[in-house]
Amino acid sequence: MKRTAVKVCTVVLSVAGLVGCDWFRGTQNPGTPVQTIHPKRGEIVRRITLPGNVLAYQAATLYAKVAGYLKSINVDKGDSVKEGDLLAEIEAPEMLADLLKAKAEAEAAQLDSERVLEARHHKTLGRSRGPHPGGNIQQRAQKRSGGNADGLHHSAH
Repeated sequence: MKRTAVKVCTVVLSVAGLVGCDWFRGTQNPGTPVQTIHPKRGEIVRRITLPGNVLAYQAATLYAKVAGYLKSINVDKGDSVKEGDLLAEIEAPEMLADLLKAKAEAEAAQLDSERVLEARHHKTLGRSRGPHPGGNIQQRAQKRSGGNADGLHHSAH
């Protein structure tokens, strides 16, 4: 009998334990549905668009080396430029007049040099030929400068 009582107690306790476990669990939620995917290799791309302002890291103020008038402007604010690009052209009538004057003075000096060399040559020969076949120095200067001995009346406007 003892054996039977022990067997009965064991069965009763086992059943009570199983029923009690269900009671301690309480009511279970069915769970949150989850979508699953299979991973694959590829490039990860993440893009984002935000408002903002772009400011220059450095700024430079440009000054002309000579005074004059702007003939042309080849770039505008915000254009991309690189070293050596022509930004603008300056027309300097005063410098052009100075250049023409310097050319005329150089030409007159050249004619004076020719005259002195010619006079030396004639002096060494001991004879005088008379007037130069091309005319006097001023006449030759006028021929070279297009009829204007001082070269100042030619200006580019």
